[in-house]
Amino acid sequence: MEEGRGDNFYGGSTNRLKMELLKEIHLKDIVQLSMLEIRHKIAELEAKLNTDDEGGEWKGRYETQLEKQIVSLEEKMEKIHRNPSDRLSSIQVNITYSVSPLLYAYSDFYFFLSQFQQFAFF
Repeated sequence: MEEGRGDNFYGGSTNRLKMELLKEIHLKDIVQLSMLEIRHKIAELEAKLNTDDEGGEWKGRYETQLEKQIVSLEEKMEKIHRNPSDRLSSIQVNITYSVSPLLYAYSDFYFFLSQFQQFAFF
């Protein structure tokens, strides 16, 4: 070996190479620990998914609501199939409910307009 240069390995000291090796080993350990934590979390989430406690409660409520909606729609379909003239009455009811607030607003507008015209100076 050359004097004054110490332990060299392609221009680097062995101490520096040892430090780099230790850093790499440390990073490898961190990655392995992260992988273990992720696997543990996945196992927890899978176990939680498979349990029928709190998570199953919302699912049960959702399914119950869907069943009620299905029954309601089936009843409406039966009613329409039994009496075809009833189709128009259900449509008219929906139109009446949606138009009546507009009619009230329209009549209120003209009432206030007539009141304003009485007091206007033009």
